[in-house]
Amino acid sequence: MPCKVAISLRVVHAQGYHDPRDALSQDWFPFLASCDVLPVLIPNIGEDTAAYLGEMNVAGVLLTGGNNLCPESYCATDDTVGDTSGVRDKTESEMIRFANERNLPLIGVCRGMHMLNAYYGGTILPRLKEQIPNAVGHVACQHDVEIVAQKFSETFGVKTLQVNSYHDQGFTRQELAPALECIAVSAEDGVVEGLAHPDLPVVGIQWHPERPGSSEAFDRALVRRMFIERDFQA
Repeated sequence: MPCKVAISLRVVHAQGYHDPRDALSQDWFPFLASCDVLPVLIPNIGEDTAAYLGEMNVAGVLLTGGNNLCPESYCATDDTVGDTSGVRDKTESEMIRFANERNLPLIGVCRGMHMLNAYYGGTILPRLKEQIPNAVGHVACQHDVEIVAQKFSETFGVKTLQVNSYHDQGFTRQELAPALECIAVSAEDGVVEGLAHPDLPVVGIQWHPERPGSSEAFDRALVRRMFIERDFQA
């Protein structure tokens, strides 16, 4: 029987009138099916999220990509950041708290990894190309990442990966939350590409496993290890 995992949703807006909607890329469904994961879609309802999750009987949580974090969610005041949603930030914060309190496995993808960093006390660089002088392209491209956590590398039998990349925001080890560990970095500019919590079943990756890329086998192994095998010693 597939493992039921709570999936967060991006917020999109109708053109011409106020009608915010929750959405999920269709790519997620075949990818999760290939991992024996049954997605349980969680609406952006803010403070009521924990009660909603309590009725869903999920075995894990996955925070997806899309939208930027509101600056106030990572203790910044930059009001030029667009494509944000305060209710999504609150919803995902509640999803993280729910997972942590129940020791449920939790994966954050792209924006989801940013959310994890912010939740545990880190911050975000809203414009990588401007804020990191040697930053390589991270938007709509592929690049190499280096697995820097020895246990993680040994577990999955890889030291480097070529991954897809669709983000113009991110962070380096300097902005990484003190409670988290860096497990992967962009080989060329040191942008954090993967993180983990040392004591909780929490992992974040910067790339999109649901989209085409060379890391497909690794991505499936990671998702299955977290949600199906429930082996968190990465």
